[in-house]
Amino acid sequence: MRSSTNHKEIILSFILLVFSNVSIWGNPQKEIKINAENRSCIQCDSCDIEDITKAFNLNEIVVYGKTNIVEDNGYKITYNAGKDLKSNAVTTTDLLRKTPMISVDISGTPSIKGDQNIRILVNNREISGLLPAQIIEQIPSGDVEKIEVITSPGAKYDAEGTSGIINIITRKNIYFKSSFYTNIGIGTKGSHLFANYSYNFNNKWSVLNSFNNLTSYSKTKGKQLYNELERGIAQRESNGKNNGNLYSYQLTFSKVSEKDNFNISVNYYMQRLKHDEIFKTHENQTNESYTKNEYSFYRIAADYTRRLSDLIKIDISSAGFYLPLHNKMSLNDIANKYNYSITNNINYFDMEILLSKKIFFNLGAKSVFNLFKNRHQQTNEKACQMNFSTYIDATYKITNKLIFNSGIRYENYILKNLSEIDKNYNDLFFNGNINYKIDNKTTASFLFSKRTQRASYAELLPIENYTSSNLISVGNPNLNREISYNYEIGFSKYIGEQFIKISPFYKQINNKISNFISSEKNILYTNHINLDNEKDLGISLWASLNFFNRRFNIDYGFDVINKHLKYNKLKSKGMRFLNNLNITYKIMDDFHISLFGSFNTPNIYLQGNENFYTYSNLSLQKNFNEGKLRIAVSLDNPFNKGITLKQKYLIGNYTYDNQLIYYNRGIRVFIIYKFGKKQSDSMTRMQNDILKEQTN
Repeated sequence: MRSSTNHKEIILSFILLVFSNVSIWGNPQKEIKINAENRSCIQCDSCDIEDITKAFNLNEIVVYGKTNIVEDNGYKITYNAGKDLKSNAVTTTDLLRKTPMISVDISGTPSIKGDQNIRILVNNREISGLLPAQIIEQIPSGDVEKIEVITSPGAKYDAEGTSGIINIITRKNIYFKSSFYTNIGIGTKGSHLFANYSYNFNNKWSVLNSFNNLTSYSKTKGKQLYNELERGIAQRESNGKNNGNLYSYQLTFSKVSEKDNFNISVNYYMQRLKHDEIFKTHENQTNESYTKNEYSFYRIAADYTRRLSDLIKIDISSAGFYLPLHNKMSLNDIANKYNYSITNNINYFDMEILLSKKIFFNLGAKSVFNLFKNRHQQTNEKACQMNFSTYIDATYKITNKLIFNSGIRYENYILKNLSEIDKNYNDLFFNGNINYKIDNKTTASFLFSKRTQRASYAELLPIENYTSSNLISVGNPNLNREISYNYEIGFSKYIGEQFIKISPFYKQINNKISNFISSEKNILYTNHINLDNEKDLGISLWASLNFFNRRFNIDYGFDVINKHLKYNKLKSKGMRFLNNLNITYKIMDDFHISLFGSFNTPNIYLQGNENFYTYSNLSLQKNFNEGKLRIAVSLDNPFNKGITLKQKYLIGNYTYDNQLIYYNRGIRVFIIYKFGKKQSDSMTRMQNDILKEQTN
């Protein structure tokens, strides 16, 4: 034991004489060079920061190291958007399109490996009740510090979401006395306003106000073709108008200190979507339809994190929301109205325990209560959903280069209503991840997880929802939950400043929830069924390439997936390709031009395929006043008149072809402004920066 200590002291003494890249608080004469990635000496991986601290009787060490824009930790890949100097994203959706492993469709909904069954977290917190696109569109891009893509979540995360988790980490402007951020966009297809203001009462308490408004409008032109063996061909043509309005507001009080972190927030969200349509049938009959969907969202949440000691940290949170929904559809002045509401409460407890420098684990529990009410006409149907879970998740640092994580999670899920539904699931979910740092630039990993996806109320309850005049969605109370088994091999490498990630994967989903389409009098009814299984075999590729001293950047993502679906005697299979390309060129230090393009082949379903489309965006951006003011001009779909969605299904004894064009070519002007009054004490800023990293 004594010889080992002498060995470390000799090495550390040598380092002190040679290197000077890390400053030490409390003893400024001594400087050490540390590997910031694994928190160890450059010369000796066995000497970590704790060894250095003890050897020299130091109070604290501050590590200054270069952070890669993209970091690969095996089970999680991180895009450090806040440190990406070449990033010129004007929306958070733009940032997601630059994030490895993520594809974003035309509605702003992200997917991982072509699967939209994901969960969105904000600062490690779940926001239930809203769709992923609705959560993302409320977050200004200037507030995003980093985006984490967790393809194999540990047991501490909910088991729901067969494809993984996207965790958006926002900035905490602790070192600003006050700050203001606004993002205004005006365009031919819509406009928006993001604004937030934060104020620090002292070095612990702060308040944040955030407001978001979004309006959008577009025109559509559709053509549906029915080819039935007995009746021949029937055709339907339509012209429509879409209008959308979104308003949201958030008020958050925060307290941050060395040992604890407390937040309480109140959210309000409202969205209205309208669709007016005029269509003609093959008999030359002219019809008019009107569809309106309205969502309101009221949420209050509180969370508390405290470090009880150097070895134990606790995390407690509670949140509740109330979500009323309204759906109205009229056809030739004959109207149908539906009113629903969802009430939700979530409580969560987690404890992180550090057993040693090499082993730590999390254990905790979570409860979810959900109440659905249907106020349609004379009925007052109710459905109750409850989910209780407990877990243990352990990480073992075998060496500085080899890390193993595994965990197990138990979930009891109950769903009942007064009439048809009575479900009770007791499931065990588990995961295992091995991450090996071959060197500082190369990472290899093997990931395995068992996860689930449960049916939503819309998929379960036998209530009609009108999407358009010829498309009605109806729930199926006999649906069961999906169970997926996910396997992934990851390999990533930095070659200079070029980053490449390759991930072959295999996924088997038992009881896959899928659409099943039937027709009656040229009206399509979308029901939901459990397939026997779906098997996906594919590979994901991501490359971030930098040229000309980082003035020219290319981000390219490519997914190829071979899908096999089986239901009784019906089978469907096919290949799917997803392509996402971002090109950025820095004309001057404060002047950028960027091009985004997305090309995806159709998704494969049991009865056919749909959603083939191409989308592009071209933008110019100029920064003023040291980056505090940014003006951008953005062109949507500059190379074609709109986005074409295609559907092709074989339904019973006829085929159905649908082509819908969204005329969304347009121009937008963005004006982004931010300011903050910094404290003058540089040491306070440094301390708060470190505290911010600890609280994250």
